[in-house]
Amino acid sequence: MLAAVLCCAVAEVNAGSWTLSCPDDTKKLPHLVADVGPLEPSGVVWDPVNKVALAVSDESSPQALFVFDPARVVESKSGKTIQAFPLLTPAMVEKYHPKDMEGITRLASGEFVATASHSLKKGKPQDTMLRFRLKKGSSATQPWEADQVDVIPAGKDGFRSWLLHSAKPPWDDKIGAQEGESGINVEGITASLQGNLLYLGFRGPISADKIPVLTLRLNADRTLVLDKWHALKLDKNFETGGVVGIGKEPLGIRDMAAVASGKGNEFLLLMGASGSGSDLPFQLGWWRDDQQEIKLVGRVPKGFRAEGLTVLSHTGGSMQLLLVSDKNSLVMECQVTSKN
Repeated sequence: MLAAVLCCAVAEVNAGSWTLSCPDDTKKLPHLVADVGPLEPSGVVWDPVNKVALAVSDESSPQALFVFDPARVVESKSGKTIQAFPLLTPAMVEKYHPKDMEGITRLASGEFVATASHSLKKGKPQDTMLRFRLKKGSSATQPWEADQVDVIPAGKDGFRSWLLHSAKPPWDDKIGAQEGESGINVEGITASLQGNLLYLGFRGPISADKIPVLTLRLNADRTLVLDKWHALKLDKNFETGGVVGIGKEPLGIRDMAAVASGKGNEFLLLMGASGSGSDLPFQLGWWRDDQQEIKLVGRVPKGFRAEGLTVLSHTGGSMQLLLVSDKNSLVMECQVTSKN
């Protein structure tokens, strides 16, 4: 893996139980490259069965869902690269219209769920949530393919409609009419390691130190059932901003990853500014779903605009993480070590 060959630096951490170590020079990190179309990774998940990473990008193209092997790094005079391959065919793009894809997770069943932001753009919802399986592809340019693709939830209405009308969101109704970063913006998604719970983390709306996470149940028939809303707060060790429009934006969730602990449903949360005009660092937090506070694990190195997070391996008190950045399509491996 990458971290084995790159020098690492210990990031700033709180006085808690973890140390976050990441490469000390982001300029030496590999870039994701694709044969066709733009590639701006915005979410990632590791498939421990097939030993590949699945990711999403913001672009409505076959690479809205893509796959890559983080261990296959190619070095040349121009730098290090990792080849990415599309999971969708042009026909699938035409059928499912993936827009602004922001997160992806693996279910305990081995299926995957990928979600868009569900924000409004020019009055139209970027409303896509797909469940699919991974299968071997038929060509060198598409070695893996999305298979048995289903739209979630079942029925004619999309996830945004279900969210606003069935999930009883804790914010004011007017949020549903606001566009982009001022309104609904789902960026994080993960699944419980057992069972059928999905956790959705919101980049926005954020208010009064309340960061929303929605827990829902995904049934076999693609219907959704509200489980619980969580209103999370950051511990005092996070570097935070002010109210949107007044200086720095507050932190929202950019991605989530479930962690095996034996103590309940625990997660790593990738936190970043809720808006785009902030200089706040990206920060990694820990949260258990019977608590309300996110505890700081560490800060992501400057220069890496972290949009996706997944756990590659977890052995004893150490976790190997994979992060992706939509800036220059960077890929980085980091390590979280427990002090206990």
